[in-house]
Amino acid sequence: MVLGGLAVEDNLLDALAHAVFQKGYSYEQVVRDFNERNKGVVAFTYDGIRETLSYTPVEGTDWLLTYLIRDSVISERIASVSGGIIRRSLFQMLLTAVVLGTMFAFIIIQTRRNARLSLEKKILETETRIKHQEMEQRLVLQEELIWQQEQQKQHDHGAFLGLSERVLCQSR
Repeated sequence: MVLGGLAVEDNLLDALAHAVFQKGYSYEQVVRDFNERNKGVVAFTYDGIRETLSYTPVEGTDWLLTYLIRDSVISERIASVSGGIIRRSLFQMLLTAVVLGTMFAFIIIQTRRNARLSLEKKILETETRIKHQEMEQRLVLQEELIWQQEQQKQHDHGAFLGLSERVLCQSR
């Protein structure tokens, strides 16, 4: 079977004589490599199908081992592998975006919560300071009122004593 059963020829070199070689490859180079037992690779189109042929000498014999690979097989495999890679990459990007979005949302929420708590703390401190100042003012006013009442008592007591003495003096 020559060229995967596509060729009507019985010999690989005869089949390659009817192939169209891609740029950089030639039938003459393949024949020379086969005659000189050189290792090589050649790309060509045979009967509308693009193929790649790799050949290498088998040590201790006059044979060459050849591998024929259809470019469509390579393309399908590459497409399958790259499709899988693309799907995994998209999934990883989506997952990364979700994780980053969640982290940013958490950071924003925490920042807002901290700002709110800080503001509440400042408000509470201010309210406490104002209440403390009011209490101090009340204490000062209360002490002043007590002092005035003491002064008034002393004044009233002194006036009462003076009046009592006058009344006692007049009654004698």
